[in-house]
Amino acid sequence: MAASTRQRLLETSRGLFLRHGLDGVSVRALTAAADANLAAVNYYFGSRSGLVRAVLLEAVAGLGAHWERVLLAAGPSGAVPRDFVAALARQPEDSALIARVLTGPDSPHRRLLAAELADHLERWVGALLPRRPDLDRAELHFELLRTLGSALFLLPQPGLVERLGAGRYPRRSPDAAIDRLASTLLPREDGPPDSRPSPEPS
Repeated sequence: MAASTRQRLLETSRGLFLRHGLDGVSVRALTAAADANLAAVNYYFGSRSGLVRAVLLEAVAGLGAHWERVLLAAGPSGAVPRDFVAALARQPEDSALIARVLTGPDSPHRRLLAAELADHLERWVGALLPRRPDLDRAELHFELLRTLGSALFLLPQPGLVERLGAGRYPRRSPDAAIDRLASTLLPREDGPPDSRPSPEPS
């Protein structure tokens, strides 16, 4: 079944915004790439800004839906940090777009994205507290932000860890990268045994 015009606009725009930035693509280019009428953006989203907003909200919603399922299933011992990171790895385009917007210049769209993510992060802090009795809520929130920033930067770009590490880190599976990033949210003794970089050759 062919995607609807609205869905084609969302999917096409996500890819173009990821490559060229939110301000780097005209409405004409967006509609041409989506095989849509020039008036379709206003018809479905009210304006170009409305389309950008819808793309960003959809990106966060995809992550949020996975996070919500994990949190609902969490037992009294708290949520599993790995599940927080794994959601970002499963949706690399959404994660990369979120990272691009959050690290870009201040704008209403960046503030919207930050506000949407903040709600999810607050829930995760509460769910992770039982696993980190050594941290208060503010300290855990900062650790979660640090992990989120690292994951958004590294996971959507396969091979980046190896290239930036100048050979210190052997090429690993995506699962190993997730484990390494999630270990920052665990008490030190619970981290993976291989969480340190390989020694430099003599």
